[in-house]
Amino acid sequence: MNRRIFILCLFLMLGLGSSAQSLVMVLYVDSAGVQGVPNQPVWIAVEGNNTRYISGTTNANGIFIDTVAPPGGAFTVTFFTFDCNGFYVSGNNSYGAAQLFATDTLSMNCIAPTPSLSPDFIPMMGDSTKVDFINTSVSTYLFSSATTYQWNFGDGTGSSQVNPSHIYNAAGVYTVSLTMTIRDSIFPTFILDSQSVQQQITVFDPGCTANFSFSVNDSTVNFTNNSSSGGAPPTVEDRYRWSFGDGTFSTQLNPAHTYSANGLYQVCLEIFSIDTASLTVDTVCSDVFCDNVLIDVPVPVNCRAEFVILNFDSLSQTVTFQDSSSISASGGGTEVELVWDFGDGSKDSSATVTHTYVTDTVPRTYQVCLNLLVRDSLGNLLCSDSICKLIVIEPDSSGFNCSASYIVDTVNSYSGSVFIWNNSTPTNNNPDYDNFYTWDFGDGTTSSMAYPTHVYNGPGSYNLNLTLVSRQNSSGDSCTSFFQDTLVVDSLGRLINKSGAGFTLFVLNPENISLPERAEVHIDVYPNPAREELWVEFPAGEAGNWLLQIADISGRRILEKRLMVEEGEVMRVDLSRMPEGLYLLSLTSEGHSSHHKIKIDR
Repeated sequence: MNRRIFILCLFLMLGLGSSAQSLVMVLYVDSAGVQGVPNQPVWIAVEGNNTRYISGTTNANGIFIDTVAPPGGAFTVTFFTFDCNGFYVSGNNSYGAAQLFATDTLSMNCIAPTPSLSPDFIPMMGDSTKVDFINTSVSTYLFSSATTYQWNFGDGTGSSQVNPSHIYNAAGVYTVSLTMTIRDSIFPTFILDSQSVQQQITVFDPGCTANFSFSVNDSTVNFTNNSSSGGAPPTVEDRYRWSFGDGTFSTQLNPAHTYSANGLYQVCLEIFSIDTASLTVDTVCSDVFCDNVLIDVPVPVNCRAEFVILNFDSLSQTVTFQDSSSISASGGGTEVELVWDFGDGSKDSSATVTHTYVTDTVPRTYQVCLNLLVRDSLGNLLCSDSICKLIVIEPDSSGFNCSASYIVDTVNSYSGSVFIWNNSTPTNNNPDYDNFYTWDFGDGTTSSMAYPTHVYNGPGSYNLNLTLVSRQNSSGDSCTSFFQDTLVVDSLGRLINKSGAGFTLFVLNPENISLPERAEVHIDVYPNPAREELWVEFPAGEAGNWLLQIADISGRRILEKRLMVEEGEVMRVDLSRMPEGLYLLSLTSEGHSSHHKIKIDR
């Protein structure tokens, strides 16, 4: 019995042959060498006045039977399945309106596994209400022409993209679903299979707003932090950075700050919400609020008159004087008036003056006075002071010259030690002369030694004066000479304009950061990404000298500075002149290091 006779007999046994209410469809599927393939997926398209699609699997004998309402006119029936190579095996027949059943046999060269699809996705939570959805769905329908996705984000919106991104309007818990649909390559409107999956996600809205109020008491301002943040995970901490507009900063919650001068200051408060659960410190959100603070406190003007002797020529009996007075709280419109009295009836008003005394054959003593007057723009006297010093003018009858002089050794001077060579003439070891030295160190102390040692209390700029009085033993004649230079020493005890200590340059790969023979220490660096500035927060126990270096991703050093870190200090790094991009930040001290990849994003 052939297959068509077998199928017709099957109709009669089932009582389907005389039914006028349904169109009966019978499909037999076999494979080379195998009679009747069971559990084989099959699809049937009935195209007529009403197009219908039917899908299913064969029974244990390789037969699929189903019924549909009559199409209501001539129609075409297409039976199809697929083999193990992913190719369609199909049959197509046309029928008249009176046809009550349709049959066909499909023969495959090899048997294909049953296709399947598994929709799935991963929600990637960002630093705001934006969520990126990663589609990880899998399908074995190799023969389909179209795979479509339909997302439902749980807030009334959706998407048909493969990997969509969605911004929620508010924080909350949302049920997100993904429906994956496989469509036939011959009949695109024919859905071969469709499966759905859903997940619940929690969306955080870590918005933060910086704000503060303040009260002014003379030159002291008390600040109240009114900043707010919310909707963030419990691992997020708020940190604050104050900029008081006078070059000083604070990380306190409610700081009090005293200004040293009157003026209008712009005070800014930055809030950073930082996710402490991540391996690297991530800034969840940040905000800045600025306000102006006016300091207008009457400040008394203090002044102190002072002058130094720059040079004395014993042959011409000419002396050069220089004003070194100091004035505190000298604001705009302040006028300074100087009045010199050289003790011989002569006067002058310049800052640096040279005066020649009347030539005489005997030593004479003069009282030189400097009067300092400070007035405001209206001529009102704000402050006055005066100072007088005795000078002895000794004529040079012998005609021999002496010269006070010293040289600063910039080669051998190092941190905390400055060396000076006294090269005055006549030299101190010349037996024909008696030399008398007077050193004025510029900090109110003096010495009469030829080679003194002096300790300054702190860094600064000092006028170092040397006075030499030399007497010729054979004649008793004398000579006087003055010399002055300025020593400027920084906070590390180094001479200004002197080359710094040597250093070793390390070129690092940002993807493989390491530094031999230094233990890695955790230092918080934020915000990251940064805009105009970066804050470096050193933990307890890391006080001392640190080297900060910033390099771009090519290894080129962009910034380098040495830091003197106090216990638990937070330091600000200015990034305003650096372009956007990825950089490598390296912090190293003796035996410790910390490395960070930072991004500048404006």
